Amino acid sequence: MVTPNVIPLKPSSGGGNCLNSQFLAALRNCHNQVQQQLEPLLQRMFESADDTLFAYSNKAENPSQQSAYFDAMRDLRLRRREMIDRFNQQMGLAYRRFEKGDLGSSDGPGAGGESGLELDSLRLVDESELEESLAVKGMAEKTRSAFGQELFGLEQRLGHCFEVQELKDEANPFGPEAIVESFRKGVEVLETKLEVKLIVYKLFERAVLAQLGAVYRDANTLLMEAGILPRLKSQVSAPSGQRAGAGQRAGGSAGGEAAAAAGGAAAPAEGGGGGVLAGEEAGFLGAVHELLAQARSTVGWEPLPVSPNGTGDPGELLRALSGVQFGGGAAGALDQPLPQGMELRQLLGNMLGSENIGLGHREADVIDLVSMMFEFILDDEDVPDSLKALIGRLQIPYIKVALVDREFFARKSHPARRLLNELARAGLGLEPEARAETSPLLGRIKDVVHRIVAEFADDVELFQELLGQFTDYLNQEAETERAAADEQLKAHRLREERERTRQEVQRLVDKALSELTAPETVAEVLKGPWVEVLTETRIQDGEGALWRDRVGFIDDLVWSVRPRRSAGERQVLARNLPKLLRRLAQGLDLLGYSMEDRKAILKVLEPFHLASLRGESPAPAPASVPAKEKRTPVKSPTPTPAVPAASAATPTPQAKVSVEPPKTEPVPPTLTDDTKKGGMFDEAISAMEGQLADLQRLEDMLSEEPDIPHEEFVPLEEELEPEVEVEPEFLDMARALTVGTWVEFSGMEGSKRAKLAWKSDLLGDFTFVNWKFQVVAERSTASLGVEFRDGLVRVIEDVPVLDRALDAVLNRLRGHGASA
Repeated sequence: MVTPNVIPLKPSSGGGNCLNSQFLAALRNCHNQVQQQLEPLLQRMFESADDTLFAYSNKAENPSQQSAYFDAMRDLRLRRREMIDRFNQQMGLAYRRFEKGDLGSSDGPGAGGESGLELDSLRLVDESELEESLAVKGMAEKTRSAFGQELFGLEQRLGHCFEVQELKDEANPFGPEAIVESFRKGVEVLETKLEVKLIVYKLFERAVLAQLGAVYRDANTLLMEAGILPRLKSQVSAPSGQRAGAGQRAGGSAGGEAAAAAGGAAAPAEGGGGGVLAGEEAGFLGAVHELLAQARSTVGWEPLPVSPNGTGDPGELLRALSGVQFGGGAAGALDQPLPQGMELRQLLGNMLGSENIGLGHREADVIDLVSMMFEFILDDEDVPDSLKALIGRLQIPYIKVALVDREFFARKSHPARRLLNELARAGLGLEPEARAETSPLLGRIKDVVHRIVAEFADDVELFQELLGQFTDYLNQEAETERAAADEQLKAHRLREERERTRQEVQRLVDKALSELTAPETVAEVLKGPWVEVLTETRIQDGEGALWRDRVGFIDDLVWSVRPRRSAGERQVLARNLPKLLRRLAQGLDLLGYSMEDRKAILKVLEPFHLASLRGESPAPAPASVPAKEKRTPVKSPTPTPAVPAASAATPTPQAKVSVEPPKTEPVPPTLTDDTKKGGMFDEAISAMEGQLADLQRLEDMLSEEPDIPHEEFVPLEEELEPEVEVEPEFLDMARALTVGTWVEFSGMEGSKRAKLAWKSDLLGDFTFVNWKFQVVAERSTASLGVEFRDGLVRVIEDVPVLDRALDAVLNRLRGHGASA
């Protein structure tokens, strides 16, 4: 069981409210501010839900699945207010518990200890509930990782109000766990399938959770202005020689987690004194001591010279380590070869033995544990080679940190741990051959390493100072990157916005045609070229008079091809048809359609209009809506956006259309089927045929612009040749990538690292950039899925490198223990 890391310095009376009036007012203001900032984020999420769910419905594999998405769209619209109210109520409950001093576990995804959701407790839960719980827990953990710095400050200040130095994650009423759990309460009202709920959670993650950085920064600012830790500074412990072996402040829960992972429980502190922290570290190292002993015997390590009584002189050990660290002088330390990993451990063992420096069991375990962690880091393929050489030089300083400060293993937020994690994370995108002289980032990392190697003796404060400076540098770089991203990705945003508009227009046209009965070929004109005309009109002119006229063209065109049984109707059609065709031609001009394509579309409509003028059903016509040649697309369950030009179709007579003629042209009452028969119809038809011919000639004469071919939009999904089947699991891997993720592409020319800078779920395309924000790869969902399948791309884990190393070491030790 994880050791609690909430240390009440002043007991509360029966769990009641122990806040003074200053803190209480500040916290209530903070709660109100957070609620006010979350409300519009939720509103925007619901506003975008229709488009997302509609896109998924288009990809549905069967009618039942498609129906589920449509039902979800309806439920979200109907229950939107109820979901927001439940969300606000749950957030209010979490805050009121906190205000009353209830800092224990909650109902959130973090309940059950620092480790979060325990799988053992869910074994009897329905499988769908388990999957939902895991999704919720993952969202909270991802958000906490993304905004760790902002949450650290906020939780220090919240804890300060109750005289608690570190809060549990789930105790924070504004933390990701509380926010995600509140939304989960809202989702409970939806009567839909799990897969649809998971999509709603994903919408929430993108629209709300991804924006929490600003919410937390504002909350910190409000609390600081209220006088709550205005100058937050992480406390550090004194060197071990000055501490009588006990920690001096409460630490985090990482030691307890690590101890549990190693197979032991945290032991109580020895000797009374500083208590919990020393106990956590003792429990952790006690748990791994036997595993280390088994590993040493299994792999044949040369044992470090432990003194007979199991205790040593820490001061003498630190002086010896500093001698190796500083070498021939700090100035040249980074330019001289230095043993790394387990090779350095062997060197230390020889040196300590030759100088008769006896070690205690604790010191020997610390040296071995840190050496194994650095061995993992130096072998980690996610750490670029250009960074490994610098990180390797930190092994001795980090052994000294672990010896000097008992919080190193016990607290994930320890400044030395955070600094190394930040250095490794910042350097994820560096190429193996990168050099400090040409890479400002690598140069900055080198400066940090140089100062540690040159200056660190036993004052851990140096790591806090360097962490602050490096974080400031990264924030400045992030601002520069955002500016570059805005310029670089402008075209992608415009393209996505154009496609979003096109899909909205497509839905409008589809809805109109569902209420009308139109010949298939006429419908193809409207669903193909005219959709693009409407899209361009809306982008250029908005929804003004021209837009309304061109939307009205849909009804007018369908009306123009219905059979005419009376002379009056045919006369109205004869008068209106030239204007209608001219409106069509003007719309096609907007797209830059060539004269040949415009004529071809008019040719498609001609048999319908002539037949309507004669009062006959149209004969099948060989003409079809022009379409340009298409490349063979990669097969994917994700449908690609439709090509603007519609496919060929033969006009077929349809049932009667219930569309009235334009109101501006009423049927003259004097013309009926019983009058003006005979020659008049023949004359009208001949005149109309002449008008159609004259109109086409007039359009040719008025077209003074050069013949610019209409450039057909070809989705990225169509860029791979030949046709390839992509398994769904690899497509899911591609779709799961989030902006900011680093990947490594492999190919004939070696490997290259790139960060996902742009992802469009709407278009299914991805843009990757290097650390200079230069585009190095553009992929479609299908092509990226192919590369995942063929092992040509892999995700670089953005998990804190020291945490990953410690987990790997503990797993390795357990493996040695099992084989012993």
